[in-house]
Amino acid sequence: MTIHTDVPLDVDLESLRYRGASRERCYSLFSKLAFRSLMNEYAPSADTTPTTYSLVRTEDELTALAARLRESGEFAVHAVLSVDNAVRGSLIGLSFSIRDGEGAYVPFGHVGPGGSGDLLSIGAVPPQIARALVLQILKPVLEDAGIRKLAHDAKPVVIALARAGITLRGLTFDSMLASYLLDPTRSQHGIGGYGARASRLQGHREG
Repeated sequence: MTIHTDVPLDVDLESLRYRGASRERCYSLFSKLAFRSLMNEYAPSADTTPTTYSLVRTEDELTALAARLRESGEFAVHAVLSVDNAVRGSLIGLSFSIRDGEGAYVPFGHVGPGGSGDLLSIGAVPPQIARALVLQILKPVLEDAGIRKLAHDAKPVVIALARAGITLRGLTFDSMLASYLLDPTRSQHGIGGYGARASRLQGHREG
């Protein structure tokens, strides 16, 4: 028996070179098969997911953001507090996301270096829009029940907004609750890791 090494092959050998596993395809497959340890290994992270974040610092930027939120029909919202307690803390900012990897933050209560619980206290505080104006422009969107809202641990968001005179309407999904339903044995349900799985669950539920 002789091996013929001169047989013409209509294939690009370079295209067959192994370049590593596709994180996205592996994560999708392992999620379907409930392979938890492998799924966590390939879960999307800040290092592997392209992101676009922006600070909203002018009235024009805020008005444009409100218009995008209304046009989207659905967005995620998160309240930033001066201390980690919605009853005692002051609302100092609101963050929004319309799609994966994209977010906008509206600061209006940061006090500069040394401010307790201030996420921007590491450096100089950027220009901020007056709190009253922020709430005035965003209130119609946040209170519109026809626009779906998503949150991770929605209770503090609802409380913080209520204390600011805004009744959050249209809340349809809480990824923290979804994380608990996926694995109630976990001691914590932070926004990373299982939060990503909860977001996928939201997509399956709507599909």
